[in-house]
Amino acid sequence: MLLSSRRVVLQLLNGTAAPSVLGQVVQVKNTAANTYEAADADDHTAVGVVLQSGVAVGAYVPICVVGKAQVLIATDNLASHGAPLTMSATEAGRAAGQVTYVGGSTAQGLGSVLEAAAAGGLAVGFVNCSKSKDVDCTPVA
Repeated sequence: MLLSSRRVVLQLLNGTAAPSVLGQVVQVKNTAANTYEAADADDHTAVGVVLQSGVAVGAYVPICVVGKAQVLIATDNLASHGAPLTMSATEAGRAAGQVTYVGGSTAQGLGSVLEAAAAGGLAVGFVNCSKSKDVDCTPVA
């Protein structure tokens, strides 16, 4: 799979308790400068997704803010082609990628699914965390 190098990337310190996880959705940690942690479930705080796995705690990790990247999908969800990527309603650090999102009434929009993935897998998506944006995810009856 070819992932273009044309993207906006931040270098943030791994502020989790474990090595970095490819595709994890992250937010800026509010207790340490230039540091990330897993984004809260059903929240609006995501700044991007992790581009490299296995980087040690306290080391710099590339974070995709805008561009094509692999995104970790929630274990209770899947990612459908063309669906909006939103923050998972139930799992920190993971995205949802279904047309009919089953979380709260709104979720942070993270981008769009380019290549589908099964629940718990890695989807390829166009990520755009450059600004906070809400997606209306009210289930349709």
